[in-house]
Amino acid sequence: MLLAFLLSPLCAFAAQPLILSGNTNTYRLGGSNIDILEDKSGELTIIDVVSTQYATSFKHSKQLIPNFGITDSVFWFRFTIDPGNSDSREWFFFVDNPLMDEAELFVPRADGSFTVNHAGISTFVRNSAEREKITILPLLGEPVSRTFFLRVHEPGRAVFPLAIMTREALAKTETLEASLMAGFCGIMLTVFFLATLLLMMLKEREYLAFMLVVLFTTLFNLMTKGYLFPLLPESAIRNHHIIVAWLVCVTILANISFSRRFLRGKDHAPCADLLLSWCCYLIIIIAAAVPALTPSLVFRLISNFSTVPILLMIWIAVTAWRNGFTPALYYLIPYGAVMIGSVWMKLVAIKVLPYNIMANNFQTLHSVIFVLFICLAFGANFRGIARRNKELINDLQTEVEQRSTANQALEEEIATRKRLEREIVRISDNERRSISHELHDGICQQLTAARLRFSALEDKFADAGLQADVLPLGRLLYDTVNHANRLSRGLWATDANGRGSSQNMEDLTRELAEQSRIPIKLAQRQHCISCTADNLAQVQLIAREALVNAVKHSRASSITIRLECYQQGKIFLEVKDDGCGLGSRENTNGGMGINIMKHRAGMIGATLHIDDAKGGGTVVSCSAKCTTVSEALT
Repeated sequence: MLLAFLLSPLCAFAAQPLILSGNTNTYRLGGSNIDILEDKSGELTIIDVVSTQYATSFKHSKQLIPNFGITDSVFWFRFTIDPGNSDSREWFFFVDNPLMDEAELFVPRADGSFTVNHAGISTFVRNSAEREKITILPLLGEPVSRTFFLRVHEPGRAVFPLAIMTREALAKTETLEASLMAGFCGIMLTVFFLATLLLMMLKEREYLAFMLVVLFTTLFNLMTKGYLFPLLPESAIRNHHIIVAWLVCVTILANISFSRRFLRGKDHAPCADLLLSWCCYLIIIIAAAVPALTPSLVFRLISNFSTVPILLMIWIAVTAWRNGFTPALYYLIPYGAVMIGSVWMKLVAIKVLPYNIMANNFQTLHSVIFVLFICLAFGANFRGIARRNKELINDLQTEVEQRSTANQALEEEIATRKRLEREIVRISDNERRSISHELHDGICQQLTAARLRFSALEDKFADAGLQADVLPLGRLLYDTVNHANRLSRGLWATDANGRGSSQNMEDLTRELAEQSRIPIKLAQRQHCISCTADNLAQVQLIAREALVNAVKHSRASSITIRLECYQQGKIFLEVKDDGCGLGSRENTNGGMGINIMKHRAGMIGATLHIDDAKGGGTVVSCSAKCTTVSEALT
């Protein structure tokens, strides 16, 4: 009876009643048909708010959707519902705010008392794992005009879209929202798997950052719409404002990481990139301080600070686009929308602009637009890479053609030079042979005749008593003939067919051993009956130079030569001495003999190595191809 007495003066202060009709299933509750009372202490009860003291404290709402900005206050709503000519359909009170902490609907009864229906996250935790328990309250009581009271509390951003719906309209609304969220999750899941494939194929960290952006954005939207609550433990649901704040922080961090890598911030805008790195540390500090702060303070910090990294990322994108990075344009569009939306939501939060359905779904809509435009940016980036690769391939083909032309000219020049070198060697060998023949057929024959003539006169010189005087002259003639013969054979020695052959090595080693008094051991193996290889003559000349060098400079006590012609078409030469080695010689790299050997080896494409031998001395090895295929010994 006390409540009935207290309610009697409300008619003078209540807002316009909401008259229900049988033709309408949904009514938006706001504007002139609702009164609002702000309870900053959160200690008022239903007895207080229905009393005359507070009846005049209610103020008519000026907004179709009540929006109180960022606050920790509790709010009381007063509204009157007149059944009018509506049928006996079941009506429900709907608060489209899944993050609402607590809601109590006071339904008046005939005796003046109230039936209290509870909703909100606290009721969701206590009673059931159904999302509807957060936002839906049944309207019970007699079908007469009554004044209802609603007590709501949402720490942080206090926005309460209110509606009266039938069960059928409520089911359609829930189905539509669930379908939209399913489509949203399908798009985000598809983009997530696309980013995963790109990460696996390209191994670039920017795709990992984008995967995290898609993941955290999806979780944030599911959290703010209440679809994650059935999957969370009770402690996480009770502290949902902390979870939401952390999701916002990690989403911003992932966005910063992706933007810096994708836009190449260090290259295009190093100052903005450095500031973004500092923003990451500040966001981590804010995230760490979230549990110790009030929800409204957390919301203010994140809402105000998030503008800074967005502006910096737009700065980098504009600079990258101006520097010719075309994908930055696709990046600018969604982030420009983010900036506009952030300003819009801030104006809504401070109650400059009204809250509407677009604002309620802005985050979900923007998330879809963002990932789709980023996919377009990836496509533009791949097209740019393909275009640059094509240009590089064309440049490479042009360079290859130019180098091929130059290489062909160089090969022709090298071939011409080799032909000239061979011709020079051939002319030199012919001159050596000609000089050898002149010595052998001319001077040697004349000296031999002089020596024979002198021998014929030896008896007459003896009878005349001149033997002692002319005997040195005879020895000189004898030595001169032998020296001229050796010189002739050294310049050009031939085999039975009249061309240089391995038989020359035997004569050469024997003569050098006699002259130097150094034992020279020759081991040669030839598989062809008659070798006609052009390279063999050059290898023999290399052997001759190596022998002469060893005799003159090595101070060796013995020299060994190994010359082999393998059946596989390969000639191998090794000249080894036990002398002082290369380290004790002068002009090791640039001596005339060594340079001649290198020149001859290069002329026939042979490999030549001159090294210190193990245990002391020097070893000269040469390997060349055999240029003929002859009959092999069986």
